Amino acid sequence: MTGTSTAGRVPSLDELRDEAAGVLGTFNTRQVVYLDIRGRPAEGPKTLRDRISHALLYDLKSAGEKEAAEFLAGTLQVFLSPVTWSAAEKLAAAALGGQTRLSAYSVLHEALVRIIEREAVRLNAEAPAPDWNADARAAKAGYAGKLGALEASESAILTGEERRAFGDAVQRIIKSEASPVGRLAHLIAEEEKAWASIERLLDESSCPPRKEEIYGVITEKIQPPMGIVTHLSPALFFPSLRLLADPRVDISSGIPYMASVNLSIYRDPRSADILVEALDRFPLTCTKIRENIIYTLGNLREGRAAAALARVLEAPDEAVESTASGRTACLLLEQKEEAIWALGKIGLGAVPAVPGLARYAEHPSPRLKAYLAWTLGEVGYAQKEAAGGVSADVVIALLKLLKEKHRQIFEEAVSALKKIGLPEFVHSLYLYNVGAVSTLGLKPAQRGLNELSETLHYLLRTKKRTVMAVNGDSGTGKTYFCQAIAQGFGDVRPHEILYLMRDTKRGQKIFNRLLGLPWLRKHIDPAYYQDYPVSEEEDNPEAFFRGFLAENADKRLIILDGCRDRHYFQKVIDFFYAQGDLDVEVNFRANLATRRLNLEEREKAVESVKLHLAFLEEPALEDTSFYQEGLVILYDLDNSSASRLDRDETREVFDVQRIDGWGELIRIGGFADAKKTVDCRTSPLKLREELFEVTGEDWPEWPARPFTPDEKLLKPVLNEDLRAEPHLLKSIPLQGIDARQVRFYAQDQVAGLTAAGGAFVLTFLDNRIFLAAPGSAGDFALLGRTFYIAGPDRLTALSFERNEVALAADLAAVPLRVAAFPPDCLITGDADGRIRVWDFLEGRVWSFPSGCGAVSALAADQTGKIVASSGSGSLRRWDLKTRKLEIIDTEEGAVRFIRPYPRGRILAAGEAGGADDRDALRIFDFEAGEVRTTPMPTGRRATGVNVYFDGRVVVSFGESDRAATGVVGTLFVISPGPEGCSYLSVGGHARGTDDCLALGPKIVTCGREHDGAAAVRVWGSEFYVRTELGKLFIKP
Repeated sequence: MTGTSTAGRVPSLDELRDEAAGVLGTFNTRQVVYLDIRGRPAEGPKTLRDRISHALLYDLKSAGEKEAAEFLAGTLQVFLSPVTWSAAEKLAAAALGGQTRLSAYSVLHEALVRIIEREAVRLNAEAPAPDWNADARAAKAGYAGKLGALEASESAILTGEERRAFGDAVQRIIKSEASPVGRLAHLIAEEEKAWASIERLLDESSCPPRKEEIYGVITEKIQPPMGIVTHLSPALFFPSLRLLADPRVDISSGIPYMASVNLSIYRDPRSADILVEALDRFPLTCTKIRENIIYTLGNLREGRAAAALARVLEAPDEAVESTASGRTACLLLEQKEEAIWALGKIGLGAVPAVPGLARYAEHPSPRLKAYLAWTLGEVGYAQKEAAGGVSADVVIALLKLLKEKHRQIFEEAVSALKKIGLPEFVHSLYLYNVGAVSTLGLKPAQRGLNELSETLHYLLRTKKRTVMAVNGDSGTGKTYFCQAIAQGFGDVRPHEILYLMRDTKRGQKIFNRLLGLPWLRKHIDPAYYQDYPVSEEEDNPEAFFRGFLAENADKRLIILDGCRDRHYFQKVIDFFYAQGDLDVEVNFRANLATRRLNLEEREKAVESVKLHLAFLEEPALEDTSFYQEGLVILYDLDNSSASRLDRDETREVFDVQRIDGWGELIRIGGFADAKKTVDCRTSPLKLREELFEVTGEDWPEWPARPFTPDEKLLKPVLNEDLRAEPHLLKSIPLQGIDARQVRFYAQDQVAGLTAAGGAFVLTFLDNRIFLAAPGSAGDFALLGRTFYIAGPDRLTALSFERNEVALAADLAAVPLRVAAFPPDCLITGDADGRIRVWDFLEGRVWSFPSGCGAVSALAADQTGKIVASSGSGSLRRWDLKTRKLEIIDTEEGAVRFIRPYPRGRILAAGEAGGADDRDALRIFDFEAGEVRTTPMPTGRRATGVNVYFDGRVVVSFGESDRAATGVVGTLFVISPGPEGCSYLSVGGHARGTDDCLALGPKIVTCGREHDGAAAVRVWGSEFYVRTELGKLFIKP
């Protein structure tokens, strides 16, 4: 390098800083460059000295200009004395055979290289070597010899005073916390020892009898300890790089694969050259090695690889290799997926590959097409930024992908079109199917977390303790969010938050006790509950839960964090839910690209990334009882990259409560109107028990056929007369669709049946209704998003997601009533007097006699117990686990509705019985041993009953006859209290309200208007209605 000679003088700090800036400014971190002994840049270090020179330069450049300058300035301070600088100059000159005209930085650089070399050799010379390990003892002796030679050369070159001064400088530099010298010495020592051992083994591998054994030893030496990628030593980077390029190593040995895994973990730009060469050298059939190489080149954004990746896409999906043992076929699908993904990361350099990429829009693989959509968005965005426009091939391919009904492909295509600047174009396209509406209707996390913040502040202010479950597929960012708020927010201090994570020992110990030892033994690997503290006889999950809450009485917020799986974490959440102690469920969703990018940062290696991508929550959120029953506050959020908040933004959102009256915007409000009271009576619960037997039956065939739903765009009518109807938000005329039943379908969507038996889904996102062809129907239930409809002669399964309808063939009896028990079971009350349980997960049917003739009402409570009634008014509850039947004989009339009621109770609605011709509500409290009966506020028959989480009951009735009953309205909110019962008329449809449904802060009803036309109406408290109308009236 050029610079001013410092022979005979100590350089100034400015002189050194300028020279160092010149060296580091031209240093390329993507190449293995060093300074030779003359201070000139060179590539491909061979000697230990040259490798140390490269390591020092790379470390300083990677640290940044400011940090490098501070280190060099501090180092110069150590060498400021004339004696110390003279020693440094002499050692540098000796390396050049006596030449003394060196620049300041060259002298300093050579001194640092020598210090690192001597320290690395010393570390290896003093490393322990077992007596039984002859190779280790020989290596130690060799390093001791090198150390002696280095010390002898210094003694020959330097005076005694210079040796002492230089030695003091060395110790000060090594011990300095800001100095990288000690760290680099350890790195070089470990790297030299590792490579020396590997080199010796490679030489020995030329002996065929030991080759396989030696290859196994080398593979073991370079793999991450215990497979933990974060424990992979940086000292194995260069050995891995050399092994991947070494022609002596057989491809089949496993060593190149392990080396490629390591390089994918390091993601070091210095590996780019060899990786590009390796991609050409390894044949297509070495697919796992090539996947690691492609993955790493993508992460390095290596544009030189784009042409080779494009050639991968030109190859067939299956490659055939001829070997001595014959022809071997190899699928290239995963290699192509990685190539497509890597091209997306390369961005602008991948533009020439766009025509080849676009052809894959017709490929049959869903995951490949999802990757393709993301890549087209990335490449299109880079092209637009650089050239001001996007290739037509990009847009055309994305439009083809947008037609797919596969959720991941659709999500990625929508995200890609938005990324390249076409969001309005997306919304102008006709994309509407039920699945598309669900995807487009997801609330972005940026907005949803603002709402969640207000909800938590409200609950923390009004409740002693709030429990929140946070779930999502692996890689959706749920734990990142939990950690952001677990340190406290607002007035909630860290010690008032209990954060339980399923993947920590602390969380597992508590969750295991809630599930109980019998369940764990049946469903969970023993490794996860080896230290279970009590025996099965002593085990009592409910008692433990009570103790757990008492022990954590000081906690204001309990956070349950984990990916739901059917037999473990889902059951934990179900336990809290069944106990009535789950307040909020937050589900993070993210598109495939976001999940993959998150997992790449966490898992590093591509095989681990793929493994965790396959970790999807089970059952689907829509199939859980807490989703379908609507008794908890639920946030289903899109946490994809474009929608997410970082840690600081999250803490800022949660630190302050911003909206008063938030409670009435998330739950049905208190309805400040004057309420009326009705008499309630309490009587003993007369209960007798029997055992019952269950019979297994054959699973029927479900022949399916496709259908195309009809579709209408409806026009809502906002309430413009709040004085007349203060609780009405809007009416939605159904344009001739005579809806008679409504159920919760998904967020901002309801499902239902028409009078003619047609199934429909109504989305409030854009007021669009999808309708299946009519069929005769009586009762229906939703299991997930599939309708199960009990007709006069059939059981029908209908899915708007798949546009498919299936009929159960050869039924033993016609179903009269149907109820769902999420996530996998359907229950029917059949005409032959039997109850049947349909287990769709196992493909089995269980049946047992109802004992009450034709079933008039049917339900499953939160624990899975089945409750049914008949025209006689008696109630029966079956426990399939214990095979115990509880029979409640009453003198009341026929029951038409059965609903689970909070705290393990059951609500039945039907005829009051006796001389009273009004309908009545009866709440059966099994723990207290009593029944509370509340007469309905009108003499008309109830047409719909919906239980709210706080025990209030929303009831709909037929057309009002005020003159006959003195009571106006067809929709009531009834509040059964401990001392008495009150009710409030909310309004309702003029010609009768046919059904009702509570959804968060609103009530949704279907019924007939003044002119007899069918409509859906949305109701709420006055505060909620006025707030929402204020938003809707200002929308364009």
